[in-house]
Amino acid sequence: SNTEGNGLGELSTKLERAIFTIGETAMIGFSADDDESCKLPSGQKAVYHPGDPLRGMIVKPSNRLVHLIQAMLPPSLPTVDGSTSGVVLTPAQIRAHAFVTLGKLCLRNAQLAKDCVNLLARELHNDRNDATHDAIVQSNALLVLGDLCVKYTSIADRHLPAMAACLQAKVQYSRGSSELNMIASLTQAS
Repeated sequence: SNTEGNGLGELSTKLERAIFTIGETAMIGFSADDDESCKLPSGQKAVYHPGDPLRGMIVKPSNRLVHLIQAMLPPSLPTVDGSTSGVVLTPAQIRAHAFVTLGKLCLRNAQLAKDCVNLLARELHNDRNDATHDAIVQSNALLVLGDLCVKYTSIADRHLPAMAACLQAKVQYSRGSSELNMIASLTQAS
């Protein structure tokens, strides 16, 4: 998406990079087969893996940082005074990065995943004719829900019908890699 038209330009690019970096940092030491039950009270893993010294390491973001990422999810940025005058639309690229980063944070924190799963699923229901609809954002929300289905089956499986409906609608328009990866992940998980 062209961010020059809405005055964000370079700031938007920097924000995208920062959001991406937060997500990547959250994934340091992540392994899909890690079990949260073997963490020490401090949140660190108790097991050392000689082949991968970073495995099990957790870089826990502050609650404020998580809230800032969540603030980037809606179609428009929040205003300081809560008014609707002077609303700035959130660029689709920033929203897309924010959804992926939130997903990465959720993969490291089961409680955050429980708190955010409905928010992610709600994005699947956006109508293509709605002015706030962004296909890339919806694809990323779908991808994140697919990852959460694999990691936390009981949290996300109630949203499988919405995910399937979204995939079915998307197949009519494109066959992107995220949708194919989603189908493969869901098939492997079951």
